[in-house]
Amino acid sequence: MFRIIMLLLMLCCSRANSQENFPILAFHGVQSGKVEDFVTFKNAGFNIGLSVYQSTADIIRDLNAAEKAGVKLFIYSDSLMLQPQSIINRIKDYPAFYGSYIADEPSVDQFPMLEWRIEGIRKFDKKGKFYVNLFPSYASTEQLGTSSYLTYLQKFALEVKSDFISFDYYPIKNNEVNIAWYKNLEDIRKISLKINKPFWGFANSTIFGQYSQPTLGGLKLQQFGNLLYGAKGLQYFTYWTLNEDYRRKNDFQFSIVYEDGKPTPTYNLVKNVNTQIQNISWIFGNGNVTGVYHDGITIPPGTEALNFLPENFKVFNKTKESVLVSLLETSNQKFVIIQNKSIKDAISFTYKVAKGIKIVDSQKGTTINASTNQSSTSILPGDILIFCYSK
Repeated sequence: MFRIIMLLLMLCCSRANSQENFPILAFHGVQSGKVEDFVTFKNAGFNIGLSVYQSTADIIRDLNAAEKAGVKLFIYSDSLMLQPQSIINRIKDYPAFYGSYIADEPSVDQFPMLEWRIEGIRKFDKKGKFYVNLFPSYASTEQLGTSSYLTYLQKFALEVKSDFISFDYYPIKNNEVNIAWYKNLEDIRKISLKINKPFWGFANSTIFGQYSQPTLGGLKLQQFGNLLYGAKGLQYFTYWTLNEDYRRKNDFQFSIVYEDGKPTPTYNLVKNVNTQIQNISWIFGNGNVTGVYHDGITIPPGTEALNFLPENFKVFNKTKESVLVSLLETSNQKFVIIQNKSIKDAISFTYKVAKGIKIVDSQKGTTINASTNQSSTSILPGDILIFCYSK
């Protein structure tokens, strides 16, 4: 009995740790320096902020405030890039310092400079992480600085020693999904596996141009899509609504919080998604994706169709709904995860499984035994259905 209790405690602890440590980052995080705004930030499910600073005093102010709220920060300042020893020696021992933000959407000809920045900081900071965010595949060849997106990724992998691969494809315009996003995820996943370096994906949380106000289904589609492809960190663009001059120039409206730090209508949507992710991060934080497939009438170009019956299934997606399917493994379990690729409509997913299969509640992270009878269940827009079984 004692051994069983200890095993249960170890399982609970491993789930709690993976939830606490699974990275959820906000690009342009808290801008005020106020502890209460960092608490609001954490309450939305974020644990890492990223900001650009004009002074070291502001960096230290935010590191102190972030520590009190229990979150960490990626830091960028011109001084950090040009005088790394001086700045790192002042900030590296703050518990909230997560690492250095090096660049956003660089072209190939900037890669040597980025590596120079990283090596310059690494001499004085052996623990912090290094963040570079890459262009999406819809960037022009002029922006990329090379003839193809895959070449862009390959050159980055060879030339820049960041801690992970980050890219910012925003697939939902005018409330429609650009299915070319999936090919971008395929390319990122391939490079990630080739160089054994994790990748982090984005969801857009700001209204601008053709990007409409986020919906719950749209946010879930982006973040769960990233996870089903194997992402080990999730990000939002942006958290803080950018200042008025920038907004007017770039046609930006509100983000997750307004300029004064008060929540916008998007705040609770993001909190809902992040809470769900945290509750099931014991799967995605500890697991490795072994295969990603698309099923349904239309298969996105550059992706792989599911042309086999997943293990332990006797019936799978009988009505051929449009779904993304991820096969994932932890040390002792296998998972089959199905995502509804619609951001507007729920689907009815029909299946039949063998004895011993469990269903993970995608909201709470708890498990129940699955019926061996043919069954149908509703999957909400962008949401997921999770099956698991022992190896």
